[in-house]
Amino acid sequence: MRSSSRLLSHLIPLLLPACVAALTACNEGPAYGTRSDAGAADAPPDASPSAHHVCDVTFGAVLRSFESCCSVADRKTPLYRAETTGAPRVRALGTCEEDLAISDATQRVRFDAAKLAECARDVDASLASAPQCWRIHNRPPRGPLAVLATASCAAAVVGLQEEGKPCRRDYECIGGLTCVGWSIDTDGACHRPPAIDDACGRASVDAGTGTVGDAGAPAPITNDYAFGDHPACAANAFCDGHCKPMTESDAGSVAAEGDVCTGDADCLEGLYCSTRTSASARYCMPRGAAGTRCDPADVDTSCKGSCAVNVATCASFCGSH
Repeated sequence: MRSSSRLLSHLIPLLLPACVAALTACNEGPAYGTRSDAGAADAPPDASPSAHHVCDVTFGAVLRSFESCCSVADRKTPLYRAETTGAPRVRALGTCEEDLAISDATQRVRFDAAKLAECARDVDASLASAPQCWRIHNRPPRGPLAVLATASCAAAVVGLQEEGKPCRRDYECIGGLTCVGWSIDTDGACHRPPAIDDACGRASVDAGTGTVGDAGAPAPITNDYAFGDHPACAANAFCDGHCKPMTESDAGSVAAEGDVCTGDADCLEGLYCSTRTSASARYCMPRGAAGTRCDPADVDTSCKGSCAVNVATCASFCGSH
């Protein structure tokens, strides 16, 4: 598989001195069904966390929270099986473990045990007060998941690459630097946040698209991590291949009901980008409550819960309301 080859290509030069550590990191237990041991939240400050631990208390915690919202009936549905096997959120967890394992093995990061323990407590507290039920879980990502964008989680992964050094993710750089020109399979370099019109972020060869996966396999996931402090561009600019001046819409404002949109991520929570509202444009429309009719053109997003396709009716699913 491509992902295995990518990992091995980084680890081969390090196998002889690091084989024991690498094998230990790769066999540390379950992904997200249960926390693998007492958890990084209970680890002593001098313990050395692994990539598995970091991802388990962040991405894994979000998935466990989603599962807690689901009833016995929900767990018997095809949608539930899809969401707990190959869905983007699940693949994001696997990608996190692979990315951080590579960064750790190549000695481009270190994991701060004390901050990771604090991060785990912060994430658990946030999820206890606002579980990641379907109405949140089903929204397309707009940057890092808010529940993971805490100061403690940001400090849990410390980048070690100085200016000019190779990198493959922003978090591999020391604080204040960003990784420019990287792709899934090749290194970029750590730089100070570029100015307007300068190249930024991922290499244009695969920026925003990833690379082609194995035949029949889902496209690779590229996570938007919240580790560290790594502005992609100088102040008042955003990265779109090159740094561009920031506008209000670029700063993260989203479309209200009736506003023009290009995809569901453009719309406020509770809305979706309908493909049926106009022949020439798409608009944000309310997602339907249980018992209302599904939009046949937008089966996956037109309901607050799930769409019972056989009767074209919205149904409740995993805490939707």
